[in-house]
Amino acid sequence: MSSVPRIDSPTLEKRAWLLGLLHRNISEYFAHWEDSAFSRDRLDAVYLDWIEEGLHLNDRFEFVAFLRRCVAKLRNGHSYCYDETAPLYLTNASKLGFSLEKIGDQWVVVQSEVPEVKPGFVVEYIDRRTPSEWMRKLNDVNGFTKTEAKEIQWQNFMPEVWRADSATLGVIDLTDRAREIKYSPPKLSVKDTTRTATSSVAITAPGWLKEEKVAYLPVPSFAEPRFEEAALKQLHEFSDASGIIIDVRGNGGGSTPGKLIAALMDVPYRDWTETCPDVAYLSNRHKGEPGSLKIFDDGSGGRWESDYVRSDSCVFKGKLVILMDRRTASAAEDFVMPFKDTGRATLVGETSWGSTGMPIMWSYDSIHFGIGSIRAYMPSGESFEGIGISPDITVKRTREDITSEMDPALERALSIM
Repeated sequence: MSSVPRIDSPTLEKRAWLLGLLHRNISEYFAHWEDSAFSRDRLDAVYLDWIEEGLHLNDRFEFVAFLRRCVAKLRNGHSYCYDETAPLYLTNASKLGFSLEKIGDQWVVVQSEVPEVKPGFVVEYIDRRTPSEWMRKLNDVNGFTKTEAKEIQWQNFMPEVWRADSATLGVIDLTDRAREIKYSPPKLSVKDTTRTATSSVAITAPGWLKEEKVAYLPVPSFAEPRFEEAALKQLHEFSDASGIIIDVRGNGGGSTPGKLIAALMDVPYRDWTETCPDVAYLSNRHKGEPGSLKIFDDGSGGRWESDYVRSDSCVFKGKLVILMDRRTASAAEDFVMPFKDTGRATLVGETSWGSTGMPIMWSYDSIHFGIGSIRAYMPSGESFEGIGISPDITVKRTREDITSEMDPALERALSIM
């Protein structure tokens, strides 16, 4: 039996059902109305507009693209829609083949699978459009509020609008010479249908930076249990160190690494403060956990406030530095937050992504949805969504750092050990 998903277009009845399900789940669970492009009291009117437009879209690509535009209007990093089968019918959909970061007013290559395009190149245009123009073109599916997140995510949406067997780049190369490069962009594949942010920083192996004194422990992801398990194993090997530098730059999240947090915490700590429009859902989410649940006076939802807990499994009590950047996201922010709140670690690098919380998820015929159902706040009540966690010591990479393969954040971390 073939494992290739079906790529039939949803029938009229299924399109109506999917739009109705989207409306219902937004109405019941969406927790981020302060960021949305439309207010909660306009949801029904917006839904009628969706019905009027969406029911006429017989083509699968056009219908899914429409759904993505609908969800993007929620302007939330944990609300999404994507089609797992898109690479099967968008056979010429093109990816950039490299990752850009906005550094000052330049779009700088930080990773590349294209041999002609090197990290440190400045990209001035892609097929006669500047990167900023491409970002604006994709704004209706790029539902992020934070500038740095939008500057990263538009690149992941390029296959929706870009079909190119050959492309022309205008670049400034490593000798500061302006020139054009022609290349064949890689094509979208099924393995690309993932929402996890990838690292723009080369992750090296764990090891000693100062023999038997300062250890380096990179954790590139929490997408699978093996990442946390490997970090815990390595942590035990470093337990006699005077200091550890944990690197979660580029870690796009996964599942909250509660065991790793507990293994590093020698002081009482607490979890996020959370709000949710569905009180029962919020209560079940924290069932058995120490804290308090308060129902809003107007009945529009509830607020969970975590109590302090003390770890009974701490294995390291020495000095701790955490390296973070603009791509440290979701469950990686769950990891960073208690160390920021307690001061247990010194945070070095850039402000994090700015979105976490378990979405309500559902799927139909390989079309996957998520609606951000939890709005997280710092335990003190300070806003987090669309803002991120700020470092204690800010270190930003320059183009020169990238071209020379220097790591100023790691150097700064070592200097305070």
